[in-house]
Amino acid sequence: MKIDTFINAVRKLESRALSRSLSSKEQRQLEAFVDTGIETISKPSNIEVFGTSKNVGKHKIPRYMYHLTTESNYQSMLKDGYIKPHASIDSPPFVFLFDMKNFTKFWRKTPQVQEQPRTTLLSNMIFDEKENVVLLKIPTKELDARKLRLRRQKLCRSGQGGFTQQLQNFSNNPYKFTTLMKMIKYICSGEPATKSPLYNQLKEAIEFMTPDAIPIEKVKLLGKTTINRNTLDKAHNQTLDVPEIWKALTSGSPEYKAFEQIFPKSSIHSA
Repeated sequence: MKIDTFINAVRKLESRALSRSLSSKEQRQLEAFVDTGIETISKPSNIEVFGTSKNVGKHKIPRYMYHLTTESNYQSMLKDGYIKPHASIDSPPFVFLFDMKNFTKFWRKTPQVQEQPRTTLLSNMIFDEKENVVLLKIPTKELDARKLRLRRQKLCRSGQGGFTQQLQNFSNNPYKFTTLMKMIKYICSGEPATKSPLYNQLKEAIEFMTPDAIPIEKVKLLGKTTINRNTLDKAHNQTLDVPEIWKALTSGSPEYKAFEQIFPKSSIHSA
């Protein structure tokens, strides 16, 4: 989604919110909330960088990152030469990535996250009855580590929603303006990726993001498979994991062992 499409969608939400019986003060707060949020989301490349070197300490961030996408998107990346940042109605334009260790160990249903995040990630890829998906592997040394950010899943995937959800929350309770603005800032810019060891120690699921396009020549195709939407929807509705899909995406690679360790054979069902 282009950023102007996002802004138009937010403005429509703002208009609906302003049609309610709000006081003049509440209207001013709501307008300021929307303007500030749009400014933040529209300029993710201006997020504060940390450090002076494009590379950071050896153990501060993972050696590799991974990106899941459809095969049709991958073909477009090969043609364009880049994995380009993408904006959605609830997220600024970033390339979203994950770390395999954190992904296999901590991306799971919890009291704070009432879903199966790995299955949700797959579901977000599927638009037809069947979809070919690919898993890409990216050396972190090829990224500008100063701009690499992370977000904690329990803050972004536990019903908190993105910017538009926060806008709706604010229109219902404009007195939470300061709290909501802090949440919006976090959703839009996260925190330095160098904090990932801390969240691994805390056993928290995190995702990474960069505002920069990634040259496809630096990216390795790790694996691909075909997903059946009906089977995936069933798993998603029951908050189940789908181990056979992840095993297919990593077959023949060192990453396969990570999924083999966390998924007992009894958990495997047909995709």
